[in-house]
Amino acid sequence: VLGWSAISLPKFIYAWGFISWLIFGIVLLRWAMVGTGLLQNSNWIASGGGMIRVINAAQTLFLLQTVIFALSIPKGIKLMPFQRALPWALIPTIVVLQHRTVWVILLFILIWFAIKTKKVLIYLPLLTLGFVFIFMLIMSSLGNNFVFESITGSAQNLQTFNWRLESWSQLLSPTRYRSFTDYVIGQPYGTGYFRYLYGSMYSTETSPHNFYIQTFLDVGAIGLILLLYFYLKSLIRLKRNQGILVCKPFFLLIVSQLLFFLAYPPNYEQGLLLGSALLLNKSLDDHRLEP
Repeated sequence: VLGWSAISLPKFIYAWGFISWLIFGIVLLRWAMVGTGLLQNSNWIASGGGMIRVINAAQTLFLLQTVIFALSIPKGIKLMPFQRALPWALIPTIVVLQHRTVWVILLFILIWFAIKTKKVLIYLPLLTLGFVFIFMLIMSSLGNNFVFESITGSAQNLQTFNWRLESWSQLLSPTRYRSFTDYVIGQPYGTGYFRYLYGSMYSTETSPHNFYIQTFLDVGAIGLILLLYFYLKSLIRLKRNQGILVCKPFFLLIVSQLLFFLAYPPNYEQGLLLGSALLLNKSLDDHRLEP
């Protein structure tokens, strides 16, 4: 018996799947209200136009991580409600939501499973395209093709990516660092993330949109190295125990986090996943040391 993992992990995974169905329902409801003109929110406008991005990137990553659980758990084991239907419902939803960072992670995950399972190579990408195509046909039949235009616009729009590259360049510019200590333990408290982009007279103070750069700015090289050390150590131990059912999804979940951090900081639920992976590793180690 693996102690904590054997008792708590099934409940944890079930709750994750249940919450994902709730989020999926909220997404459908908001899309319906936007489509009928009952609800408007400028924050939901995607890069390609269209008020389609009705949940944020962190919540969309949550849905993607549910897909990882669903694809990693064998068919004969039921740990989440309507487990086999989750990829069918959530993958097309993730595509339509147009968070491009999550698109990249989704592509990586699909390639990973395609390598491991030949059936995934055949039906999963086709399933995704099929559902999106059907959805766009329905919208077109209603006299509204903004979904197709928005998706293609998001795929072609590199303005946000270029903005982030310029932002990272300014934040890591040597002119921001007054001493070697700033590199080692981070910049003084209150320095903030202000920078001047493209020669503008007005500063931008939003977060760096890169958790690694943000960590380096806040706590220096020591903090960044420690962060990467904990993640790398967890990945190595999870990879070593791939024969155990729950280790495979947690390995991919941690990888999805590391990819997501290239554009966004973590949320509380990502801390839960990392903490669960650490506890799982500890349970496995304790079990291995038992006489």
